[in-house]
Amino acid sequence: MTRRILILIAALIAAAVFACVPAQAIVGGQLAGDQYGAVGEVVLQPSNPSFPMFDLCSGFLISPTVFVTAGHCALEALGDQAMLGGTIGAALEPIFDPAHSTFRPAASVFVHADFLANQLSYASPDVAVLVLEHPVTGVEPIGLPAPGAADRLAHGTQLTTVGYGFTRDCSTDLGHCQVSYDPARRYATETLISTSQWFITVDQNPNAQGEGGICRGDSGGPHLLPGTSTAFAVTTAFFSKWCWSTSRDSRLDTPGVLQFLRQFAPSA
Repeated sequence: MTRRILILIAALIAAAVFACVPAQAIVGGQLAGDQYGAVGEVVLQPSNPSFPMFDLCSGFLISPTVFVTAGHCALEALGDQAMLGGTIGAALEPIFDPAHSTFRPAASVFVHADFLANQLSYASPDVAVLVLEHPVTGVEPIGLPAPGAADRLAHGTQLTTVGYGFTRDCSTDLGHCQVSYDPARRYATETLISTSQWFITVDQNPNAQGEGGICRGDSGGPHLLPGTSTAFAVTTAFFSKWCWSTSRDSRLDTPGVLQFLRQFAPSA
């Protein structure tokens, strides 16, 4: 194998780690451990056994075989698969370890048709599913919301978001934050700012007492209704370099998205 090909593969793996912007991991949060055990990561196992499995984005089970993530994450995984070969799948350990995490292969990957057709449109649902080859046991799937659930939430409602990926430390100087890749399941409290037809917008100020938000690596992770294990939005984008300010997240409670998801998980 030539040095040029090795450099290309290294660059692709680095891109997989850093390119989830629209996508995004939890800052200002807490390690979840076995809590939120249905939340995991989208991973690729390259066909060349010399190359380790690597992770791209977050996601979550809505049934033992149906793993939800963001549409742009699924497309990124498919693009990497086209270049590197291998198999797309999921990993669900609290801390991702390429050498030891269990690879759960997907039999198929489906991206919402409206997102495929209109990826740059705010009106397109950024949602996809991985249908796993084998059921995941011992984990309680995350529930889907009732239609219009987000419309019934008051502004200022405290929500929970969960994901893997980048952390951010501004403990010494807000102008000189550090971000680091630390692929562990984390959760944080966030505040609902507004709801639109397609998205929710949340305040993810990690400097506020007990609050946090998303960063690179969290795309595809869930936003949970207060006090429940029901997801009503999936992480899609954030709007600041250091992962503070706000994020915009694709609603799961619209009729079109619920219809898409329930093709694969009718009882979710």
